[in-house]
Amino acid sequence: MRSIDLTASGRSWDAVWGTPHFTGALVLALALIGGCGRVSGVPSCARGIPSANEEEARRAIGACAELGPAAAGAIPALVERAGRADALSVVAFIALSRLGPAAVEPVKELRGHASPAVRSQAVATLVRLVEQRAMTRDSALIAALESTNDADEAVRSAVVSALAQLVGRASPDERARGEAALAAGLADPSARVRANAAAAYRLYSGSLPAAPQARLEQLLLDPDPQVRREAGQVFRTQATGSLPLPQEWGALPPQAATETLRQFGLQSATADSLAMAVKYADLLGVRLLLLAGVDPNEPVGLDGFKPLPPLHRAVLERDAHAARLLLAAGADPHKQDDLGRDALALAQTVQDPRIEALLHQR
Repeated sequence: MRSIDLTASGRSWDAVWGTPHFTGALVLALALIGGCGRVSGVPSCARGIPSANEEEARRAIGACAELGPAAAGAIPALVERAGRADALSVVAFIALSRLGPAAVEPVKELRGHASPAVRSQAVATLVRLVEQRAMTRDSALIAALESTNDADEAVRSAVVSALAQLVGRASPDERARGEAALAAGLADPSARVRANAAAAYRLYSGSLPAAPQARLEQLLLDPDPQVRREAGQVFRTQATGSLPLPQEWGALPPQAATETLRQFGLQSATADSLAMAVKYADLLGVRLLLLAGVDPNEPVGLDGFKPLPPLHRAVLERDAHAARLLLAAGADPHKQDDLGRDALALAQTVQDPRIEALLHQR
């Protein structure tokens, strides 16, 4: 499993340092041509890390990072820089992740920093340390779990992101602890954390465990649109096409649906809104918009593409649950797109047997 909220993960050094001309090759050259000698065990590149000149500090941090574990003597300066919670804090954390096992304990200590931004980056850096083989997956998971109850939502969100990347190949005991924490994240007071926790289950292999499935079903009714979308994406990827939709979905009278739209972050009852709800797996949004009287057959073009009927869009997204809602609201399975394909022909093209079976019943 993986997550969508690790701030600097996956970015190139050029992107992080913000200077496209400043490549790793140049940094390494600077490091080797006298720029990173040693004085009393501390690489000379560390001298520029505290600099008030941002460009100078970037170069120094980059030079130490390129040296890797050989620059372990720069760890105190990098820790101090990471703790400033400024524009170079993330860069310093990335550099720490490349300095080997000696950086593990200093990074773990930064989880107790006064700044939530620093604590969040410290948690995220645990994953990078695992990627750099500086610490084991289990030890990183244990360290991340220690921040599960942080008072700040950004830190808890970072924890969920870290767990999503660590639990898959952890030992059985630690995996169980990590999965329990992820499931708890689905009930977090913060919508940001709930959305991140739901995203962690999107790539879950096999059937969802009972407890997370029940909580994810509840999140389909969440007041926050992003949370609903992430939960909907999970069920879009699940093998079953018979998700039991909550009974409340059928209990809302049409006249109340329009009033409820804004409560759930939906601005207007339009065909465009319905198309967006289908595209982003907002099943409650689909249901409310249909109850509010939006035509389930009106084609809409998104992102410059040719207009598609809502049912065709659900088929393309491989969303059997949205397709079932649209069909129940009167979507015409025989309506054709501009290429002359009805929904069944399109389902056969994308090879989704769940939707094919659903359409064969019509």
